[in-house]
Amino acid sequence: MNTKAYIFFIFIMAFTVVLSCDEDNDINTFDTAGLVGTWHIIGIHDSSPQGPTTLAPDGEIIEINFTNDGTLGGTTPGNTFGGSYKISNEKLSITELVTTETADTAYGQLFYKSLNDSRDDTTRGSIFQIEKIENNNLQLNYTTGKYLLLEKQ
Repeated sequence: MNTKAYIFFIFIMAFTVVLSCDEDNDINTFDTAGLVGTWHIIGIHDSSPQGPTTLAPDGEIIEINFTNDGTLGGTTPGNTFGGSYKISNEKLSITELVTTETADTAYGQLFYKSLNDSRDDTTRGSIFQIEKIENNNLQLNYTTGKYLLLEKQ
């Protein structure tokens, strides 16, 4: 192989490697900017993959507000909560959470159960795999077959 062909081959290989590592071109990448804003939980799937999804009962709203600075706040039908979060590798980690502790509706209790079920013993935070399903909807997967459905407001 002559020198010019060899240099051209090396250049093409290096260019291919650089392009394949560029995550900015990946339209499925979900980052903090995509999460910032107010979301309503419109459904909680907390059973086997074939089981039913619990939809938000009329008049019951679970709202979460994610901010640019990594904090979150929200309400369930009976409580308020706040904390911090981060996103890494398509995973949402709720690293700190404080909440009021009044009796909540069954739907509110199911939300808190999902936070507990998604808890990671190593980090002591709740971890969800982010799956973007539409422009204004997210699915946060936790534990096999379980997820939260969110709609951006």
